[in-house]
Amino acid sequence: MLALIKLVRDATRWLLRNRPATEDLVVEIKPFAIGVKAMVAMLPAGLPKNLEKKFAANKDALVKAGLPKELADSVAKYSFLAPVFSLIDVSQSVSESLETMISTYYLVGDALRLDWLGELISGVAPTNSWESRLRASAIDDLAWRQRVLAKKLLEETRSQKGLSKRVDAWFQSNAFAISRTKSVFARLRAEKTPDLAMITVALRELKRLA
Repeated sequence: MLALIKLVRDATRWLLRNRPATEDLVVEIKPFAIGVKAMVAMLPAGLPKNLEKKFAANKDALVKAGLPKELADSVAKYSFLAPVFSLIDVSQSVSESLETMISTYYLVGDALRLDWLGELISGVAPTNSWESRLRASAIDDLAWRQRVLAKKLLEETRSQKGLSKRVDAWFQSNAFAISRTKSVFARLRAEKTPDLAMITVALRELKRLA
């Protein structure tokens, strides 16, 4: 329930920050409601294998804890819905289907191991309220960078057909910058006790790529 409350709160905050004020809230929310339902229906399809395994593991744990399979399936999907509003928005801005946008988002994240970076950021224990805010900001920044990269990929590969070919073409055309980013991430992985300062440098490198 706490995870679901956070999801609703974050979605509300996103709408207030990114959509113009309107008196007709129902009209404003409708396209997002359709998109959320579409993403829920397609999950776990569209996820890279590592995240598909994570989804299955979460679902199995919930079933073992006593939840009915149908409810466990729904709860397991909640953890993947955090970026859905922005993905719906970006898919419309680049005239791509939501399915294509979602798949691209996760393919980029998987190729750059951004899920690992996200877990690393979440695992850093803040020592004060400022570091706690910095960690939260870093998590938001990482998700935003991943969306920017996915959008950039789709925009720069419009002439290509087939998502896998588009992804391969974009990674080849940006090989040098991607290699540099991966090198920074590799050095971060080698650290025994990574801190927020190191993570900030890694995110700055990701910003260069985006």
